[in-house]
Amino acid sequence: MSAVTLLTAGRAAAAERDIQAAVESAGPRLITINVAAPSPGFDQAALARVEAIRGVTWVLGLGVARDVHPALAGLGTNVAGRELATPLPPEVSISAGRAPRPGEAIVSDSTQSRLRLLEPSGLVVSQEDRIPVVGRFSARAELSSLGRLVLFEPVDRQHASAALLYVLADQADDVASIVKEVQALSGIEDTDSVTVDTSPDLIELGHAVSGQIGTLGRQLAFSAILIGLLLIALTVTMSLLNRRRDFGRRRALGATRSALLALTLMESAIPIGAGAILGTIGGAVATAALTGEAPPAAFCVGALALVVVIGVIAAVPPTLTAAWRDPVRTLRVP
Repeated sequence: MSAVTLLTAGRAAAAERDIQAAVESAGPRLITINVAAPSPGFDQAALARVEAIRGVTWVLGLGVARDVHPALAGLGTNVAGRELATPLPPEVSISAGRAPRPGEAIVSDSTQSRLRLLEPSGLVVSQEDRIPVVGRFSARAELSSLGRLVLFEPVDRQHASAALLYVLADQADDVASIVKEVQALSGIEDTDSVTVDTSPDLIELGHAVSGQIGTLGRQLAFSAILIGLLLIALTVTMSLLNRRRDFGRRRALGATRSALLALTLMESAIPIGAGAILGTIGGAVATAALTGEAPPAAFCVGALALVVVIGVIAAVPPTLTAAWRDPVRTLRVP
């Protein structure tokens, strides 16, 4: 019972936890807001209001896209660049060189290759401005679209505005409410120019799949416990039938029914507890071998206690029958 409970409900709980972790990863929690021209976008005051929304982890604001090309004519191709209206989030790291200072730029692997820069350094031109490149950045999968850009640190960030906004929510379930608050606090009059992209379908799918897996695991564990309960009741019944004359003699010598009941329940509880402990250890080891991760200690203790309680309950009906049997009929010789 213990081993099967861990191998069914335990593995289902682990799978459910993994799915929930995937749902709570940065991908489904990321909100992308794009402001079409000629709207001014999010100014610094609006960005501060968005950052202050409850449940927001971080905000990344980027300016209007503009063409960037190498300083040397005929070397490389044009790429897109955007100004940083906010600091870089933890999901974007500097993999080579250093972080940009005001008036400097950083490139990704892709843009460095397209600009034909041998190292993440040199000069690029954007709107007739010659901008030094001082480093290379890498972004995690949820921000992979940044890999197509050159990112500029503006000379004066206080006057920088964001036409493209990435907002990361603390929890996937907070995405819908954060979107409403962002739209209300943006200060953009032409709401039709603002488009919002989220992953509600992925969030709902993750919750639905994890719920189904959890339900299936609980059903399998319940079936295993029910079968184990019947087997324990049958085993205890057969054991007590073989000892019915012993119980009759004890009753004839003055043993009370409660004393016989306590004795037989204790005799049943000891092997039930030993079997539950061995099954829990074996089930935990097997689960760790199959999934690569041991089940939580609290789950193992809970399964152990449940199996012991269920096993003792299964032993009660045959024990009551043996304790209440008439000793005269039991000891009568035909």
